[in-house]
Amino acid sequence: DPATVSKVFEAVCEAIPGLPTENVVALLDFIHVQHSGSNFNPDNTHRASEIIDFVERTPFVVSASGVDSLACLARHALARSEGHGNTAEHQLWLLASSALNTAAAIADMEGDAARLFDAVERGAAERAKYVQRHYATRAMSHHVAAQPAQQAATRSEARRRAIRRALAPENLAPAAVIATIFAVLIAYLLSLYIVPMAP
Repeated sequence: DPATVSKVFEAVCEAIPGLPTENVVALLDFIHVQHSGSNFNPDNTHRASEIIDFVERTPFVVSASGVDSLACLARHALARSEGHGNTAEHQLWLLASSALNTAAAIADMEGDAARLFDAVERGAAERAKYVQRHYATRAMSHHVAAQPAQQAATRSEARRRAIRRALAPENLAPAAVIATIFAVLIAYLLSLYIVPMAP
């Protein structure tokens, strides 16, 4: 459905503003490639060969930035769905959280998708962690915990940009005028305090 595809693309752009278009496309392609075929079946190991091939060609999706982007998307879609299971946003949350689990699990294996699926195939404990979306839960916890630090860094960078703009040559003259006026005003107020005007 073209309308649904358009809505998903818009949701990705809203959730992760500033992400290059090629990375947005990579995330959407990864969501499609890794999907098990059913929202009720989290086991996508039958898609292992396609996932391994995709990650080898597009390592961004399992990088720290890629995993965090998927966490942003899943969180945004869940908030927008408002708990209604029949909305496009809720479906996007299901898809994004599945992709987040797959990407985070591969990232945990240092980006080696083949190693992940080999471990899942050989070990019952690893399979249980993977199918129960342990990796998505942990990645989302890290994403949420990192938000205050990221917001503080964004505010700090905004302050630095404002200072750089203020000190730009074209802005120095107006700044000097404002500073002079401010100094004169302060001096005048101090004079009133030290030598009060006659009533």
